[in-house]
Amino acid sequence: MANLPPPRSRTRLMCQLTLVGGILGILLALLLAWSAYQQALSRSRHELLSAGDRLVASIDHELLIRRSTLHAMQVLAEQYLAERSPLAWDVHPFLLPQPAYHGYSLQLPNGFDYQELGNITGLGDVPPAESQALREMQMALALTPLFRTLIARDPDTPWVYYTSAERFMYLYPRVEVSDFFVTPQTFGMKFFMGAHPAYNPGGLLIWTPVYQDLAGKGWMVTISAPVHDRGRFRGAISVDISTNRLAWLLERVPIAHTARHLLQADGARLASIGGPPPLLVPQNWPQHTLRENGQHLRAVFPLEVNNWYLVLDSDAQALRQEALRQSLPLWLLALFLCGGLLLVLGLLRSQGKIEELSTHDWLTGLWNRRAFDEQLHTALALLRRGGSTLALILFDVDDFKHYNDTLGHPAGDKALQDISHAIQQVAQRADDRVYRLGGEEFAILTNQPDNERLAIFMQHIGRAVREQDIQHPGSQRGVLTISLGGVLLHHGAQPQAADAYRQADKALYQAKAQGKDCGCCYSGD
Repeated sequence: MANLPPPRSRTRLMCQLTLVGGILGILLALLLAWSAYQQALSRSRHELLSAGDRLVASIDHELLIRRSTLHAMQVLAEQYLAERSPLAWDVHPFLLPQPAYHGYSLQLPNGFDYQELGNITGLGDVPPAESQALREMQMALALTPLFRTLIARDPDTPWVYYTSAERFMYLYPRVEVSDFFVTPQTFGMKFFMGAHPAYNPGGLLIWTPVYQDLAGKGWMVTISAPVHDRGRFRGAISVDISTNRLAWLLERVPIAHTARHLLQADGARLASIGGPPPLLVPQNWPQHTLRENGQHLRAVFPLEVNNWYLVLDSDAQALRQEALRQSLPLWLLALFLCGGLLLVLGLLRSQGKIEELSTHDWLTGLWNRRAFDEQLHTALALLRRGGSTLALILFDVDDFKHYNDTLGHPAGDKALQDISHAIQQVAQRADDRVYRLGGEEFAILTNQPDNERLAIFMQHIGRAVREQDIQHPGSQRGVLTISLGGVLLHHGAQPQAADAYRQADKALYQAKAQGKDCGCCYSGD
């Protein structure tokens, strides 16, 4: 049984592949250049993310120390209130009225200097001995060694203090009342109100937004811990962190061509190094991921100990230029090799597209009528020269005009596509060719040894279409079906294309006459 000759488009494809083989060297050079560029860029981006992770770890470590220290002071303060303050002297005799400030302050006792003790300023009259306010003052003064140690470890810490619901504040280091005195507004600030159970029912450590210090030490943020006694809120211990300190933390890991920013979740700036902060909301950005935005390459990293974010803002152009510089020799080689063949490659692509459009049906993707005529003549010529058999099958969709008129042309186009796909699933040997001749008319060229095998093959085709179960209200069978007519051409016969087509068409007509949804083989005039 002779094989059908390959279609002429396949020969063209082989020519194109041969030519494409000639440009593989160019593609390889381009691939190498691109790979080198991408690797250099990937290294730069990976190094940027790694630097961001290291910087976040460094800042987190520093803030975790502050948080742990404050938590320890919170525990100790509540212990002192629950039991008894270890302070060896009574604070009450040293509380002096301050009429000019409508309150009172702590006079520095004999034997103490400014480094050893902070100052108490309060509103109203001096509290009586054994009052709740006095108990809290004794507790706060007993914490002074811890306050002093924290300031000694980090001289950039502006203040450590205890603010009481009894309307006083113990502030360390000590300042004169002329420099700072507690006011009613103090008890409405976020470092105190944020710790109040009304706003912090869980009793968590809280961080304030950035604000300007009332005592004149610039911009800062505060971490506060609520203090309770017997389940009742008494006040808050607070530690201030200056924004200058935060900026210093941002400089601990050097990152070239990159501005660094500490932002709150809503985008408010805490500290910046290297330029103004970008206008973004960090909590809405993907984290630990570089995102390019114009000339900027940005990455957002959340901090563990607070709802703060580190934002890296790199010069994307500088990173690309460095990656390009590293891969430049390969790019020059690729451009040199590629320039002479770009035009040829474009022409070949255009030729292939034109050939595809000229030989294939636009709707189904099958071979079209032009390809059928060419390949049928070629197959018949081969049959006359020594081929054994050739089968030509014609078929069309039963009652398709009524289907189109009833359901519309879009549904008809979809049905033709489904039918084409079903037929290709059966006629999928290398020798099988499926064509759409026009409208609902199709053809198949195939090799079959005898009429019996041809009839079986047509049965498979018809069954494949029925199994698509394409509903057809106007059909007696309820679904779309096809009728087929086939002719088997043997070696030695001298059929012309028109004769073969006429014989297959006659067999198709016979199938229609037998009730459709069947196939008939041509048996002679």
